[in-house]
Amino acid sequence: MSYQYNPHRHVKIWLSNNRDVFMNFENQTRLIRIRDKNPKDTINLVYDSSLLNEHAIDELNEFCAENNIVAVDAHYFHPRFLAEPFRTFCQENNITPQDEPNYIAQFLSASTLQSEDEVSLYALYQEEIQNLQAGGNLGVASDILRWLSPVYRLGTYTDLDVQLDTAALPATIEVDAPLLLNIGSVKLGPKEMLIVLNEYVAIIDEQAAKEQIKKIHRGLLTKLRLYDTDYIESTEESFGTGFLSRTLIGFMKNRTEAIYIDKSNLPRITDERSSRQLRAYIHEVMSDQARYLDFNKHQVDETDDAIIQRLRKELASQLGIIKWLFFRKEYNEIKDILANNDEQFIAEMMKKERSLYLKSIVICTTGPIEVARSLFNTHVLNTDDINQVVRPYSFSYYDLHKAFLSNNVIPMHENAFGMLRLLGADVGELNDSSWLEEGIALQETRQQKLARYQTHLAHHLPRSLATMQVKIETHLYALNQAAQGFFSFFGKHTRENKIEELKNILTCFDKNEFNINDFRQLLTEIHCHKPSLFARIFYRHSQTLIEDLEHLCVEAIVYRLAKDKKITLSTKESAGVVETPDSSPIPVVDRPNPIKKPAVIDNIRGVTVFFQPPAVGQTLAAATEPSDVTMLSWPRG
Repeated sequence: MSYQYNPHRHVKIWLSNNRDVFMNFENQTRLIRIRDKNPKDTINLVYDSSLLNEHAIDELNEFCAENNIVAVDAHYFHPRFLAEPFRTFCQENNITPQDEPNYIAQFLSASTLQSEDEVSLYALYQEEIQNLQAGGNLGVASDILRWLSPVYRLGTYTDLDVQLDTAALPATIEVDAPLLLNIGSVKLGPKEMLIVLNEYVAIIDEQAAKEQIKKIHRGLLTKLRLYDTDYIESTEESFGTGFLSRTLIGFMKNRTEAIYIDKSNLPRITDERSSRQLRAYIHEVMSDQARYLDFNKHQVDETDDAIIQRLRKELASQLGIIKWLFFRKEYNEIKDILANNDEQFIAEMMKKERSLYLKSIVICTTGPIEVARSLFNTHVLNTDDINQVVRPYSFSYYDLHKAFLSNNVIPMHENAFGMLRLLGADVGELNDSSWLEEGIALQETRQQKLARYQTHLAHHLPRSLATMQVKIETHLYALNQAAQGFFSFFGKHTRENKIEELKNILTCFDKNEFNINDFRQLLTEIHCHKPSLFARIFYRHSQTLIEDLEHLCVEAIVYRLAKDKKITLSTKESAGVVETPDSSPIPVVDRPNPIKKPAVIDNIRGVTVFFQPPAVGQTLAAATEPSDVTMLSWPRG
């Protein structure tokens, strides 16, 4: 049976850990870029107002309105059989009783939980976000939300670090499964290991996917309520004792996360705890040196020194040839930790293990490992089952990974060495991992770089646009001159089109402003009706100018420097421009030392002129006197 998938409805989730900020700047730029690249698609942003103050909510609403994004408040998801949340919603949004009929249908269809399992999951979601200082985790909360009907009915969920390029896709795509995920596999002989990532979730036919959704709901509920995992053990058992199998398991066990997935299931750790309680317990242990040493005590009378020496030996045992070859950064980190004195060694171990336990518990609770187990009841299948049962559920099977752009994609039937790309990746390399301390730190570093670039762009953008105006005017002047030359019959039709469109583009420069919307409308018309403007192989100056201008517009929009899609320009004088007697604008060359190698000016009086570069402050008009001309060639557009 086939299903019609709409790839133009998108869902992003962001749960803020800062009440004053609805979303960090990096993710804002990502959303703006997605909107800019996919102007006709629907984009929904799911947030939770209980995590924000009033000012942050106002900023979120303003951001969404400015970028045509639909804001969806998860705080108002509610069971279908309860009316009170709707009454609260009306009160908080100043909706009077007589207005209720106008809102109730929209409210109920958008925010009603559909089953007892969804109600239970939503309660656990709230427990996560209300206990962030006691084991609650926003990554787990987001994992839960993406599987609730008020979210997946809105469209395809993707992580915020997944860029989208779906504008060119057809309105619907025929697929062979009622839900799609980011699925790959690693092939070892007749068996393959499933790699199921939940960074993409598309429920295409809710009714047809009912059983699969129910399985995932039950699996998440089970792990959230009482944590346990047998992932490493069951995978090892499924593959058997063959050489290739033992090799892959060896690779897996050399990745520290695998060690801690196994450790997280030890009875002394789990001790009948829920996933959140276990995370809270781990955080407490890894934040107190005395508790940490006691946690690692194997015998009642074992001394602190003996524990530290044993921990050093256990850590040093991980420094094998496989880790050195394939996990070099981790290898060096272990060497650095071992080089510390005992006090610093314990501090580094507590920090390292806190993160590794947290990551392991989360991915085995609501992340990829649990989703794979819930959906397919195993992590290892033979190749025939992969092809017949699993492959139709994969985005990659339909080449959709080319439009939903992630670094975290493993193809079907990947070999063991291809798997090393995934196993050997550091935190933040394939995805943000913004729910981990290391991921947060990496994101903050990127934020600082983005802020510096935004400041730089804000300073230089007006001048860059004014310079672009000058370049277009100069090139237009050259094209007009070429139209009067001896060889003007050559490329006449294309040149006339270029002249017309460049004149149209110049109308977007209105006094001291550049209108991005007008320019983009012209671009659409150019691409639709006059593709010949971009058809030349060798002479692409007009195309380059248009593409450069388009790039500046995108940057201005993404970095929020274009109010109402308009940009203030510098004056031509400040952009390094003077006016020639015939009013043709010519850029002033600002160079500390003239370079002796000849440079090129396009289409002066119908020919390409190679000339000696001018001295500081000298205009191009002065530099192109006959005495400076050294060579002539054909005109180009």
